[in-house]
Amino acid sequence: MTSPSQLRFFNTGEVAMHYAHWQSGSPNSDPTYVFIHGITNLHQTWRWVVDDIRSGADAVAVDLRGHYRSGRSPDPYQFQSYPRDVAALIEGLGIGPAIIIGHSLGAL
Repeated sequence: MTSPSQLRFFNTGEVAMHYAHWQSGSPNSDPTYVFIHGITNLHQTWRWVVDDIRSGADAVAVDLRGHYRSGRSPDPYQFQSYPRDVAALIEGLGIGPAIIIGHSLGAL
């Protein structure tokens, strides 16, 4: 299991999202893999598959709002918030195009 190159936060404008970033170490044009966990899980859910899937490409695993180290929202949680947060992260980090892989809530 490879440890992420970076553990960081990204502010979407609504919430600070915690994420892990595995960097390949070489510039390439491969899409970045973005991993989204299921309900009550966290980015570490994906550690066991990152190396097998990314094949030298970069990978990012997020903690959705309200999970682990990501920010909480004072407003009620709505399903629409999660994909909006992930899209803001992808755009803000400039990691598109991306291959998105989700589990349970993260797959919706």
